[in-house]
Amino acid sequence: MGWDADPTVWADVLCGRKKVTAQLFPRLLYSEGHVYNPYDMEDGLLRNHILVRNAKHIFMGPASALRGPGYKKGRASLSKIIGMSRITPRALAYTIVQSRFSISDAQEWHTVDRDFNYRDFFWSLVELLEADEGKAILEYFNHEIFGAAETDETDTAAVGQAQGASSFNRLKEQRAAKQAVAAQAALAAAQAALAASA
Repeated sequence: MGWDADPTVWADVLCGRKKVTAQLFPRLLYSEGHVYNPYDMEDGLLRNHILVRNAKHIFMGPASALRGPGYKKGRASLSKIIGMSRITPRALAYTIVQSRFSISDAQEWHTVDRDFNYRDFFWSLVELLEADEGKAILEYFNHEIFGAAETDETDTAAVGQAQGASSFNRLKEQRAAKQAVAAQAALAAAQAALAASA
């Protein structure tokens, strides 16, 4: 994301004037019909029904993909076989990477597809999901896949920070700015209460 959806942008992407890299959010990360807000990238992030269906297909089995939260039927699902009772940042990142690959025009898997590096994309997603704000996304997927939100511990990994301008870095900056505003409001309220009691 980050570019207007118009025919000239699409033509620039097709002829290579605009590069589609792993540091830009694919449209797939947002729900169909969602209006992208560059000033609040968190709004609607990872709420696409295709991601939910793919996660359910991978971890619960093909029959569950189009069914309601927690649907199970038939033989043991992958989640049952591996003892998975909740989605982890890495499992969800894997699902998103597979989803992105499935809508590309690539005929076979390669770690780098033109300018898009799937390894960088995976680790950026893991980092995004391991942050405190990622818990709400994991809860949403846990409910959709397993029928209940479980947010115990999350899978952790040490990852390097992505370099340069990217959707991931802009979202981190927006999260930090929201946290700073909340901290300033709390400080102001505490100072006002202290002044009122004096």
